[in-house]
Amino acid sequence: MSKLGKKVLGIMLAASLAITSAFPMQGIAAEKNGSEYQGAEDGDNMPEEGQAGEGQALEELVQPTGDASEGQPEAAEGQQPTGEAAEGQPEAEEGQQPTGEAAEGQPEAEEGQQPTGDAAEGSVPEAAEESQQPARESQTLEGAGQSQFPEGTKDSQTHQAEHTEGNAQPSGEDPANSAGQQVFMLPQSDSSGETDSLDGDGSYDINQPVIESFELEENGQTLTTDQYLHFKIRVFDSDSNVKSISVNINGGYYYHSLEFEPGDEENVYTATVPCTQFGTGSFYVGSIRVEDEKSNYVDGDVTGEDGGYLYRFTIEYKPQEGNVTLSDLKMQINASDSNGTLKAGDSVTYTANVQCEGLEATGGRMGITYGGYHTNKEGFGASYDQSTGLLSGTFTIGERIYPEEWRLYSIEVFTKSSGTFYFLASDIAPDAELKFTVDQAYDKEPPVIESIDIGENGREVQAGETVEIRIKVTEDHPRDSAQARFDPFEVSQSSQSVDLDYDSETGEYVGQVQITEFTYPCKWQLGYLSILDTYGNRASLSDFKGDGQEDCSRYYTVSPDGYDTVKPAITKISIEPSEKPVKRGDTVTLKVEAEEKNPDGGYAYFAPAGSEYKYTKYVSLSYSKDQNAYIGSVEIGASTDPGQWELTELSIRDKNNNATDLSEYGEQGPWCFTVDESGYDIYGPVIESISLEKNGEFVRPGDTLGITIKVNEKNPYCNAYAYFYPQVANVSSSMRVDLVYVHAERAYVGSFPITDSTYPCEWALTRLEMEDKLGHSYSMSGELSGWQTAYPWYFKVKSGNTYREDVKDTVFSFYGLQQQEDGSYWFGYSEQEMEHVGRRSTLKELGIFPEPIEGVTATWIRSWGALEVKEDTELLLNSHNYFTASYDKGCANVSLTYVSGESGEKTVIIPVFTDKEATYREVLAALELPEDARTDDFAEILLSYSDSSHNWDTKVGETTKINAVADYKNCQVTWNARYIGQDGKETSRIITGSYQEGTTAAEALAGLDSPEDTLGMEGEGWALLGAGGEQVLSKEMVSFDIVALYRGNTTLDVSYTYRSEDGTIAGGSKLLAMEGEDLSDAEIQGEATNAFKDANHFPGLRVSEWEGTVELDQGKYKKIQFQAQYYNCVVALKYPDETCQYVVVDKNTEFTLPIENETYTDILWEGFAQGQAVTITEDREFLAAEAKRKDGTEEKPSGGRLTADEIAKIKEEIEKAEAGASVKIDMKKATVVPKEVLEAIKGKPVDIVLDMGSYSWTIDGAEVNAADLKDIDLEVSIGTDNVPSALVSSIAEGKPATQLSLTHNGEFGFRADLTLNLGSENSGSYGNLYYYDSSGKLIFRNAGQIGADGSTTLSFSHASDYVAIIDKMAHTSAGSGSGKEPAGGTDSGVKAEPDSSANEEEPGTGTGSEETLPGNPGGSTDNDSPGRTDASLRDQDGKEPEARNGKDARKNGEEQLTATVKKRTGSVTAGSGSAGTAAQTSLKSPKTGEPDTQPQTGTQPDGSNRMPIVR
Repeated sequence: MSKLGKKVLGIMLAASLAITSAFPMQGIAAEKNGSEYQGAEDGDNMPEEGQAGEGQALEELVQPTGDASEGQPEAAEGQQPTGEAAEGQPEAEEGQQPTGEAAEGQPEAEEGQQPTGDAAEGSVPEAAEESQQPARESQTLEGAGQSQFPEGTKDSQTHQAEHTEGNAQPSGEDPANSAGQQVFMLPQSDSSGETDSLDGDGSYDINQPVIESFELEENGQTLTTDQYLHFKIRVFDSDSNVKSISVNINGGYYYHSLEFEPGDEENVYTATVPCTQFGTGSFYVGSIRVEDEKSNYVDGDVTGEDGGYLYRFTIEYKPQEGNVTLSDLKMQINASDSNGTLKAGDSVTYTANVQCEGLEATGGRMGITYGGYHTNKEGFGASYDQSTGLLSGTFTIGERIYPEEWRLYSIEVFTKSSGTFYFLASDIAPDAELKFTVDQAYDKEPPVIESIDIGENGREVQAGETVEIRIKVTEDHPRDSAQARFDPFEVSQSSQSVDLDYDSETGEYVGQVQITEFTYPCKWQLGYLSILDTYGNRASLSDFKGDGQEDCSRYYTVSPDGYDTVKPAITKISIEPSEKPVKRGDTVTLKVEAEEKNPDGGYAYFAPAGSEYKYTKYVSLSYSKDQNAYIGSVEIGASTDPGQWELTELSIRDKNNNATDLSEYGEQGPWCFTVDESGYDIYGPVIESISLEKNGEFVRPGDTLGITIKVNEKNPYCNAYAYFYPQVANVSSSMRVDLVYVHAERAYVGSFPITDSTYPCEWALTRLEMEDKLGHSYSMSGELSGWQTAYPWYFKVKSGNTYREDVKDTVFSFYGLQQQEDGSYWFGYSEQEMEHVGRRSTLKELGIFPEPIEGVTATWIRSWGALEVKEDTELLLNSHNYFTASYDKGCANVSLTYVSGESGEKTVIIPVFTDKEATYREVLAALELPEDARTDDFAEILLSYSDSSHNWDTKVGETTKINAVADYKNCQVTWNARYIGQDGKETSRIITGSYQEGTTAAEALAGLDSPEDTLGMEGEGWALLGAGGEQVLSKEMVSFDIVALYRGNTTLDVSYTYRSEDGTIAGGSKLLAMEGEDLSDAEIQGEATNAFKDANHFPGLRVSEWEGTVELDQGKYKKIQFQAQYYNCVVALKYPDETCQYVVVDKNTEFTLPIENETYTDILWEGFAQGQAVTITEDREFLAAEAKRKDGTEEKPSGGRLTADEIAKIKEEIEKAEAGASVKIDMKKATVVPKEVLEAIKGKPVDIVLDMGSYSWTIDGAEVNAADLKDIDLEVSIGTDNVPSALVSSIAEGKPATQLSLTHNGEFGFRADLTLNLGSENSGSYGNLYYYDSSGKLIFRNAGQIGADGSTTLSFSHASDYVAIIDKMAHTSAGSGSGKEPAGGTDSGVKAEPDSSANEEEPGTGTGSEETLPGNPGGSTDNDSPGRTDASLRDQDGKEPEARNGKDARKNGEEQLTATVKKRTGSVTAGSGSAGTAAQTSLKSPKTGEPDTQPQTGTQPDGSNRMPIVR
């Protein structure tokens, strides 16, 4: 047969919609058999005594290799014992890859299909047999027209099938991908014969067919039912012929199949399908599959990167032929009054001309309304005159038509063959007068309840009496009836309803309540009343205001006289039959005799004798007058357990609800019946063991394997079936082994050959079909615990020199104690990704078994299957594998603060593993100080604080944190000393000391050794920073900052900032010693300038001066911060790709915002019109709001992304979430939040928590307000250095600080809360967030308290660089926790700003942010400042001097610079005890750049906020 002929032979096929299965085991039918046999399962079956029950241990079922029954000799040398799929499994041959799988026990499913044995990647799979059933085989050339398996005895035979697409195994990773498949070419065996199944080189075809192309000619189109669809697919297989093509069409109400035929070209097949086959609706190609003759198959792509289907079409009904139009719409009012208003009996007529094209009108209907289009409507018919083409409808006004202005609303025209045409009057004649007014009497008032009379209110009534209720109403249009109800007062009894009839003569509604012997004796109160008039106006009980009495309630009391309160008295209980055992189909009768004059009914329960459950079989009892007893019956069915059944519960009642239960009967039981056990079988087969010859070994064509399954079963069926499936992806083969029951062995036995057509890979037993003669079936998943975690019965087929095994990339997640950076241990996940992992492996072989903790025993459990895992436990591996640990000890993470001899006051985390019941007292009593701790004066370790959850008696449990402090007998002082080293550079060291309480800081400082001499300078002493010398030492531990003083010198602590060569703000610091004391500002500025003389400024900027601010002045020590001031300024342009362009412009000149650059066009800047000219007075930053890339690509965040399936799942969870709920999302490695997720929560009161590993974001849907949401990358880099360290130091004042950088640039479009860890040692402190803008300012945003685990939450709505400063106090809008300005003040680079709210814009938004260089607010010079006389920098008119001799003497870096120094008001001077409030400058709004209107402190005598400049 030609190659083309072979291909044609296997092409005619039918495609089913639902081709995938949740479990990868495929079709079960044997070759040439078109259906599968599946026995029923009985989930209620209970094993008999001696039978193994549910959860039977797996190891109990595994028998030695090659042994079909007990006692067979052990396996030959080199063979693997049967069932030992774990320990002792033979190693793969040299050069072979360990066996792998794409999911738990099966290949992993392709996109759109359920992973095998794994509910979903990332979830903990719990496979059920029901989800493991393969899809039924669809029609093929080989299997078409075959009948189902015949019932009854079946010969022992083996069926090995290579199934079509109906049995196709859900695919996993593409075997064509070298990362997903290993092909082992084995040495040629002398014993293996060559057949047609092998290629000439002795290899087996394990290659998939290739789909070159797939086309739908009408893709994306809308068609009508009279058109056709045209499909074309180009496929080939280089090793064997294509056997089948399956294309599934989804949509509509039915599944649709296609038939392909060979096309005009080789390897091309086509299908032409009439649209009538589908009906109407939207459709798409759901799957494409091509299979070759060796059962290899490939699935074509049907979805794009966005998850949408690639091939779609829509079918609509063929449009109606002909058309109907209306015109000349008119109204005629037929009024009896001359004013034109209508009343009852009048009418209005509407007419319209109807034009029909190709249709015949038959009539119509019209609708009128008032007050709205969807309420208060009336409809009426319209007639059609064929001769005139006139549609006419008349509406007659009735008495109940509401007096209001009515209008014509709608017209419907009925046609003979094309249905109804619908028109709105407003569309046909928008200007026509089609309104009329109804003006007539109309009752709008509800009935008025005048009185309610029940006779003597509150009287007592007896059984047999009648209570009459009379309700007097005033109503012009009463209805004939009304309703009332009396309710029992404070007792649980049924209410009594009363029907009321209207008496027109008295104007009363009248009804009666009959008091019977069964009416409960209590107070009965009128609780409900409803009276409607004929116009629908209602009056209720609450409308009754009484007739003068304060108490308007109406009630009567039923006397207890004559009411039966006596319970039934049980006189006898009997069961028939009671002595004779009963069997299935029999009936047991329960008879309860009792003394009772008003008997009613009851119930009873029976339970197996000795059972802990009392309520197993329910029996309803009813009273029989004939037998004068309560009677009930029990049907003995198939689910009734054999043995004795006892009466465990009984209750009988009378008509007055008096009840008697079994405990009140004087006789003692038991009352029981017995179900015959002989021949009784309610249990399915129970497997005792399974043995498979050559289990776990390699086999070859020509081998025959036997399988023996020993069972415990009273009534075994003669046949059973075992199913084996290939454990590789994209192969549809399967094996069914027929088993015959051998009574002598009490086992099902079968054998099967390995042939040349058996696919060369691992084959595993994954399903058994087994039932007894009574129909009770066996379920592997329900009754064999843990088999899916091991698949212990398997063999590996070598065909010729070929063996295939799939490998995959997988993730291992271990949940247990994880050591943190600070040394503490907390429960959390650690993940490890591995590539090309085999099917069967141990964690030890993979080298990823978690490292043990010294002295602690850990027990690891695999979440799937609850399997205990040791390092050498062999596992079947999923794409994601979860393991959870438990420990024999708890971990107390002690946060200990003590004094280190090397680094002073110090806090460390010391993990202590101890008994979980140990108390904090016991932990700290046994704790020793760290090796570097000062031990002088040490007393003991104490708790830092005590509360209900943190005290001496608190127990450790699994994990805890203990905050502790070392207690000393004297005050321990840490001196943070800075001085000038021998190399002239700043040097620091820690000095510690112990001092008696009451010593002042000055006294302690005086006792320190002087700084060492350096560079010819003699060390004189130390300057105490930030604290007065009179401060008394009272705390056990305290630290001070000190700086060296040198005799005859002044110590200068200089820091500086400027705009660097790359456009960003840079800075530095230096400690200097200047000869002389009581120096002038001019002397200081000359020396200080040396600290930053080598600064390289941004090209084009012209430096005017270095302006300095004295932050601290203590005579011989001065702390000064300098900022570079420029004649011109910088415009910073931030683009969507996060690049920033810096442009130098002259002050007070116009700058035109660019509309394009090399990358973008149509640029629109936030807060400005496109191409707008802006006057630049100072440094300024602009953010691009919109821009198009010139290359046409869409601007997308570069971070990791979620898959389409993950996004869809998140959206589904959000949709299901109730208001106030929080949806947690594991972002894995993704950092980009898809716009689809943001759109899903927009405006919804639901939080999403995005877990990104070391940090998380929380977004409140109610805060998502942006109109145009986009994907946003929320990646956070922690510990960056983008903000100049000098600027950070100037406000941190020695406090810990962490820099944060957000990948995204610009606005979020919503507020997001970032939760990150700032260290558990900072617990109780605050993380204060500062925004770093392009002008070099740090702007305070908000603060969050740090929790016990070190985590804190800060709010963001804009992305850039930030600094989190850790402080004992939360800073305020002024900057610090105490309300004063942060260190460095506004002029030092800190911009105080009000706390950001949920909707507040960040800097750089609104009308463009004002970028103010440090020390140069508003970009202004100091020419207008009081006392300015520096002629060396300006001419008298304030302009720059002209260039002299044709050269500019002030080119960047060449001019002679000066440093202008200005002092702060209230600066600390020598001898002062505290620092005054720092000077304020005019703050800038982050939105507009305009000066903040908030009142400032430190105003000068001239009214300005500028500090005077001292020369």
